Amino acid sequence: MARKAREKILYGTYLITQTSGTIQPLFRDDRDRTAFLAIVKKVKEKFDFHLYGYCLLAADGYRLLIYDNGSDLSKVMKALNIRYAMYAKCEGKLYKDRYKSQLIQDYRGLLETAQSVYGKEKHCAWNQFSVLLKGERLSELLDPIPNQDTYRPYLINEKESDAVCDRNLPLCERGGTCHRTRKEVEAALRLRAEKSGISLDALIAEKELRNEMILKIRRESTLSLRAIGEIFGLSESAVCKIINR
Repeated sequence: MARKAREKILYGTYLITQTSGTIQPLFRDDRDRTAFLAIVKKVKEKFDFHLYGYCLLAADGYRLLIYDNGSDLSKVMKALNIRYAMYAKCEGKLYKDRYKSQLIQDYRGLLETAQSVYGKEKHCAWNQFSVLLKGERLSELLDPIPNQDTYRPYLINEKESDAVCDRNLPLCERGGTCHRTRKEVEAALRLRAEKSGISLDALIAEKELRNEMILKIRRESTLSLRAIGEIFGLSESAVCKIINR
């Protein structure tokens, strides 16, 4: 039977679930959990995604709340799971199957999902969520969820929201005008080149100016890292390095 296609959108927030196989548990002890979080940190730095929460309490699996921030979620998870498998040194299949991803549709859904996964009274080193109603932040590994104060009424007052994770809606971190297509970004680049009195090719060839524009596009567009790289003739990993400098 063919695998069901994952539900994904550009700039989406997901609940990731991964379970272990039958040979050994995913986390044998807290040293494994510490090693796993260290790997999450390195992968996070490489792909520039945001981590809203994690649960490592169970020995046979983990859960993560991830905002992809324009990165390829499949590549993020591949890097994370391969690196941890190399650390765990399992003689057989460490993971039961591929990870599961659930697209979070709105802010209320995000908070409800977080509460169901993390619980209200179980916050500890291995079980954390970045936005609590008290506004606490328990780990430097976690990123703050945007617009928390604006959208908290969806939870407290039990309001309904049909908003999805999009640039104009609750989980968007950008707000204001945002370029959504490659055509829009290229038009903005041509305008910048004209103002600088150079051609678009010259702008792209000038490394310092090119890197400045890559950072600007990352902030002001919904293009993926791969799409940004294609505009400048760079690989996705090269774009990641420029963004994370």
